[in-house]
Amino acid sequence: MKVALVRTNPGKSGYASAYGYIAPPLGILSLAGAIREVAEVKVIDAEARGLAEEETVAEIEAFDPDIVGFTTIASTYVNPSLRIVRRMREEGLDSFVVFGGHHSTFTYPLVLREGVDAVVIGEGENTFQELVKALKERGSIRNVKGIAYVEKGT
Repeated sequence: MKVALVRTNPGKSGYASAYGYIAPPLGILSLAGAIREVAEVKVIDAEARGLAEEETVAEIEAFDPDIVGFTTIASTYVNPSLRIVRRMREEGLDSFVVFGGHHSTFTYPLVLREGVDAVVIGEGENTFQELVKALKERGSIRNVKGIAYVEKGT
């Protein structure tokens, strides 16, 4: 099982604008630690590396993950993440896509309508680990507590 955890590059984020620095992606680093025993993990910090969306898609494709998780710790990360998901789908990458973070937690119905497979609600370490295990074992995600997903249009 391979998992890519992505922080997209929103351009000039709030921290970069207000304080002149880019904060480390502690959320996805914590998730990487939570799943490292059950999956091979790659963290793609497009913001810190200044990657354009097409470069981020290329890194995801080169890794060829089973699951791609995006952090949406602020609203500015949502649209770039959704654009990357659309490009992934257009190019035939059918990884299971998970969003997490503040924005997706509070707006999961909207995010799921955009083609995201699941949203982790609230703190994600335990929930994401359980989700990865369920997908790895080819089990249903239906019993994973703390996620939202679409099933039969609902």
